[in-house]
Amino acid sequence: MLGIIKYIGFFILFGLGIGQSLLYRKIKRNWSSLPVVRGKIIESKLIDHNDIDGNRVYKASIRCRYNHLGTDYESEATVLRSAQLVPSFNYENQLVQRYKKESNVEIRVLPKKPDVAIIELAPLNKTSVILVPLIIVGYAFLVFGYGWAMHEIFTFES
Repeated sequence: MLGIIKYIGFFILFGLGIGQSLLYRKIKRNWSSLPVVRGKIIESKLIDHNDIDGNRVYKASIRCRYNHLGTDYESEATVLRSAQLVPSFNYENQLVQRYKKESNVEIRVLPKKPDVAIIELAPLNKTSVILVPLIIVGYAFLVFGYGWAMHEIFTFES
């Protein structure tokens, strides 16, 4: 059972880390071809608190209203980001300053999910992009190396 769990953990970690970066690259490549609509910021604030686990939550919360193909939408404005293991607090402050309440903005809309509003393409977080593969390799080494070492210890014949 433990063997299956370590493989599942590895694939989940791989999917979350690398998958998010691959999605970021795909949308970034298609960024200029996404439909652009005009919208209005209806809420812009900085969230700064500790979650249940005691981890600091520090992010810009921006809501917008827009019309796409005759349908009105109101949603949380998304900033397309790469993996964020090391968040940039300055960037969150800049977002709130740049997207003030009642300001008009250009919004990118995903053609198959027009309720998803992307207001900006964040710069690539190079630290996280480097750390994600290192964490995956470290996890694989720890779990699979540990399994190999235990196999060697318990099957050792004198």
